[in-house]
Amino acid sequence: MSITHITSLSLEDITSELSQNILKERKNFPLRSITIVVPSVNMRSWLNLNLARISGLCANLRFLFLEKALEEYFHFRAGLDYDPFQRTFPSQDAIQRKILTFLIENLNSEETKFLGSFLESIPRAFSLSAKLTSLYKDYELNRSSWIQSWANEKGLDIPSISHRPTPFPKEDEYYLFQKKLYQKVFLNSNQPSTLIQFFLKEVFKNPRRSPQDSLHLFCLSNLADTYLGILESISKKDKLPIYLYQFHTGASTKTESLGPQRWSNPQIHISSKIVSIPGTISKNLEDTRIYPEKLSALKNLLKGEIRGHNVENFSGDFSVRFWNAPSSYREIESVANDILYKMNQDRTLTYLDFAVLVTDMKVYRPAVEWVFDGGILLQTKVDADPIRKKFHIL
Repeated sequence: MSITHITSLSLEDITSELSQNILKERKNFPLRSITIVVPSVNMRSWLNLNLARISGLCANLRFLFLEKALEEYFHFRAGLDYDPFQRTFPSQDAIQRKILTFLIENLNSEETKFLGSFLESIPRAFSLSAKLTSLYKDYELNRSSWIQSWANEKGLDIPSISHRPTPFPKEDEYYLFQKKLYQKVFLNSNQPSTLIQFFLKEVFKNPRRSPQDSLHLFCLSNLADTYLGILESISKKDKLPIYLYQFHTGASTKTESLGPQRWSNPQIHISSKIVSIPGTISKNLEDTRIYPEKLSALKNLLKGEIRGHNVENFSGDFSVRFWNAPSSYREIESVANDILYKMNQDRTLTYLDFAVLVTDMKVYRPAVEWVFDGGILLQTKVDADPIRKKFHIL
């Protein structure tokens, strides 16, 4: 089977294409549960509503994240028992705890000697363990040749499936420290220690069972090279129908270095990798709808048909506001007060009329939860009962 690559700048059109493909599949396999890979819980909710609205699809649909979908697929493929409620491999938190334990237990070892007194502080050691957890995940997904080399030094075999060239860095103390730590913690047996190691080992094996299924990947913002290699392999070896729906123009090369188009570099990378796979079926859905002037200009800008300076003549949109303050808490307080003021001025406004966009939700989440405390409390009169407007963190 080949990979079907569907692109469009209209979520409505992409969703319609998804519903058509699901309906075709159900004609042949009416009882089969369709697996749809989504990037977030919010996208799952949006798809549930819109698939039901567009084509009446609302039952026997399974929405999974990519790692969970692949974990389930490879367990079934290898003939292993799989319990979705029981983790076979450690979570990111468990991996971080393993790294933190190693750092604390090897405080005075040769590997950590160059760090000096840094690890004597538990908060610093915890911070370093979090950073290393993130780095190792990135190495497994985008620099799997490094993991393969480190495993070979231990006499183990962990294949590399990424096609991206990843030259090795200079072997300084920090690189050698990362390598030794990974080898001692995650390369101490022939059995895979992480989920990505499991994928890399299994993808080159012949399937014991052939999953009669399909995989629909809907609007993923990024796909690591290891995942792209895995999808290419199982589409060929297992004859698995894969549908990749991408909110993108379909461009596979960088045509403009300025403006918003440079933000879509991950999408261009995905598109270029997918179209380079032999047998890939590409389908770009042209949006023929007529949009208001400003929205039409934005779509043309995303397509690369106009340059950024051509839209400067449009008047400013005062519904968009940018906040800056000494701390995240002060910023959120300003936002909350502004929302209260606007809702007090206009009784028709609801919380659905507001969106608070932040640069990093990990930083702002405590501030949002602290300031809003589960909702915005409105009380315009002394004796009136307060009204709580609920909020939702995207």
